[in-house]
Amino acid sequence: MTGSKVHRSDPRLDLLLERVGRCPEVIENEKLVWTTGLGPGYRPSRASSEVPPFTAVITLEALGTGTKYSALAIHGDVGDCKTHADMGFHEGWGKALDQLVTAVTALWGRGAMIATAATALLAVLAAAGGPGMAAGAAVGDAGKAWVGTQYPPVPREVVILRGTTIGPADSATFALAEMRVQGQHLLWLARRARMTATGQTWTVMDVLALPPLSGDRWLMLAVCGMRREGAGGSLEPDDIAVDPEIVAIVRPGSDAVLTSIEQAWRADRSRAAFEPIPASGVACLNDVEPEP
Repeated sequence: MTGSKVHRSDPRLDLLLERVGRCPEVIENEKLVWTTGLGPGYRPSRASSEVPPFTAVITLEALGTGTKYSALAIHGDVGDCKTHADMGFHEGWGKALDQLVTAVTALWGRGAMIATAATALLAVLAAAGGPGMAAGAAVGDAGKAWVGTQYPPVPREVVILRGTTIGPADSATFALAEMRVQGQHLLWLARRARMTATGQTWTVMDVLALPPLSGDRWLMLAVCGMRREGAGGSLEPDDIAVDPEIVAIVRPGSDAVLTSIEQAWRADRSRAAFEPIPASGVACLNDVEPEP
């Protein structure tokens, strides 16, 4: 039952428990807590000779059209926290989320609003009684203060709504990330700074300050493009040349192609910057699942 607390092992968690220890709290669709400091029967245990014991808290929150995923790792002291960080905590958890995104996308297809690890993972390291992450830059003119920021991790005050790479995830060098920062709704254009076996680091190149959005105004990413030459008034998906650089604010509808475009921009990879484009020739594929 949603919201119920489970204080015993669920059969579906057996494999997880073998690897990480015990799950003292599970709230379906909301929260998962596990600790490597306890073994079977809640016997104190140091699960690994290399990784210091820690407790992980995963929380899921509905946020707009997506889900905010937060990961908090709690350690007994500053020394254990630093050891875990030096072992590549953020990069490792980013890689794990990349794998999750790949699996979910394979099941649900392009329409799933799944953020990649480059733009979605809010993973925090915390020592007992200490802060998880230092505050980031203050929001400046249209959010431009964030230009030059490298992530993950993202600063505490940044709420990640969703994101996507510009082009195939395995080869893309640019990504878009929709953020909410201290009341501002922003879109980050980021370039991959480096890629290792354990994850990716991205640098914010430009920031677009978005107008207020609601149920009657959608921000569409990775599904917009220009109408093909000769396309008529009633458009089909094949009438649109989808361009992953184009983002748009759209009035929603039930048609397969949305044509009520209020504003549009190009995330120009050659210039690493956003530029406004005429909305008249833009249309977007409707990848939003209708409510039952």
